[in-house]
Amino acid sequence: MTFKDQLDRDVNNVFLNPTEFADNFSIDGVVYTGIIYQDEFTHEKAMAKQIEGIFIQNTHILIDSKAVKTPPVDGQRIKIKNKFYYVDDVQNEQGVLHITLRANQS
Repeated sequence: MTFKDQLDRDVNNVFLNPTEFADNFSIDGVVYTGIIYQDEFTHEKAMAKQIEGIFIQNTHILIDSKAVKTPPVDGQRIKIKNKFYYVDDVQNEQGVLHITLRANQS
């Protein structure tokens, strides 16, 4: 067995396993098994229109890329756990879809 083969097995058997690290959640009504984690709040200095008291919180989702029929695209609005986010970046990293989301917080 090669390293890539082992990595493919570990994606679902370890990293995205709900009895190990992952949880079930829905994205726009479709249930996935994956990991959701958030960055600290950061003040967005590069905003075109500066608004005092508005902060950006990045949320990251890791799910099996094979489980997603149509991956989201940058700028798309999606709903997770009754909260709306905007897709900031989507990367396929060795079979794991890494979706970076933004939500304004005040």
